[in-house]
Amino acid sequence: MTPRTGISRIKTVGVVGSGALGRGIAESCLRARRTVPLHDTSAERPEPGSTRTT
Repeated sequence: MTPRTGISRIKTVGVVGSGALGRGIAESCLRARRTVPLHDTSAERPEPGSTRTT
């Protein structure tokens, strides 16, 4: 924990998706030399107008 705040430091950040927010978070973490596992879920999204069956 950091002495001033009492909060643990973030060591790894997982980013789900590849949108602008996720990309910005990943880029900031990489610049800070943090580990950033990326999980792009865009291929798992249904096409617009399609019906989902399970």
